[in-house]
Amino acid sequence: MQVENITAIILAAGYSSRMGDFKPLLRLGDCSVLERVIMLFKSAGLSDIRVVCGYRAADLSSLLQRLNIRPVFNERFDEGMFSSIRAGVKSLERMEGAFMLLPVDIPLVRQQTIHRLLREYRLNKGKIYYPCFNGERGHPPLISALYREEIACWNGAGGLRGLLEKHESEAINVETADENILFDIDTQADYRKLLDRWQRYGIPTTRECEVILNKLELPDKAGLISHCRAVASLAVYLAQEINQALIQQSRAETPDISDAGHLDDGILDLQLVAAAGLLHDLAKGRPEHASAGAQILMDMGFPIVAGAVAVHMDINVSENKKVDFKELVYLSDKLVQGAAVVLPEVRFKKMLEKHAGNQSVINKIERRWQNAVSIINKIEACTGKSIEFLLAEREEKANYLSLKGSID
Repeated sequence: MQVENITAIILAAGYSSRMGDFKPLLRLGDCSVLERVIMLFKSAGLSDIRVVCGYRAADLSSLLQRLNIRPVFNERFDEGMFSSIRAGVKSLERMEGAFMLLPVDIPLVRQQTIHRLLREYRLNKGKIYYPCFNGERGHPPLISALYREEIACWNGAGGLRGLLEKHESEAINVETADENILFDIDTQADYRKLLDRWQRYGIPTTRECEVILNKLELPDKAGLISHCRAVASLAVYLAQEINQALIQQSRAETPDISDAGHLDDGILDLQLVAAAGLLHDLAKGRPEHASAGAQILMDMGFPIVAGAVAVHMDINVSENKKVDFKELVYLSDKLVQGAAVVLPEVRFKKMLEKHAGNQSVINKIERRWQNAVSIINKIEACTGKSIEFLLAEREEKANYLSLKGSID
């Protein structure tokens, strides 16, 4: 759906001096950083997208022409970012609608953030909308075009921030579970972090998961969050044990391997495991909460995690000897009662006793038990340790760390 009367202004005129390379043309996946930002706005339905150029403008012209994007040249780019903001705002032909401002070096903003800003703009009467992560404002702000002339003529202190502070009463904070609104790249170290984040772009960070959980509206939200954290913690622990076993096996088979981080033969992504564990009960309390939670995550742009949430109640265990992250989350959920880890036999025995006489429910419990046993067998075969030993070892480590902490 095309979005009318909203202009996206991308700021790409700076020197990139601290980076030592030209930030707009840095590679990010199969495209450049600038292309990634342009595609973000296009995917959100914006058609009026403008790029403010200055330093090395000629190097961007062919790219912008190919993408049918309007360039705006800032001849005073050496005066800093606010000069580019003014150039972009001056290019607006109308005093209606609104515009978004996004520096090119903040390239991982999620599409859901743009949609949330646009939705709030349609529903409210504010004139400035700030995306916020955990209470902290980030980019891109959505600003009414009514401020066009004031911004274009502003010579006060503090640049755009100084101007907008005068209109704080007309500002609205828009909370989003998007940590990337705060992440910019200035140095080569930042660029390396960017590439790592891009590899896991479809996986919410732990902080993003916590923001999502804290937005839930449930009678016992605290209890649910404690349960989700316990499931995630157990799943990550089991994943670490599996990864350690796989790495040791690989080293034994190929002794010249020096960097286990490059092994991908069954190695589990701990961030993915943690995210799926934290969000598995996202829609608890709703009918078919596994499917409902998965749909929420699909809409947020997290389809991989959604896949685990969809099957955390019932799962078809793969015949593959390798344990996948969905199976780990499924099993961990069955081994955690409330926030406490329990032995599988104990958990399922209690469930059978609770539903004695209800054969249809008992059939479900027995099916889930068999699935849990199948996953346990795979874990034990991989690690060479029984599930009872793994759980006891985990508790022993936790007790040791707790004791050490109290002594220290």
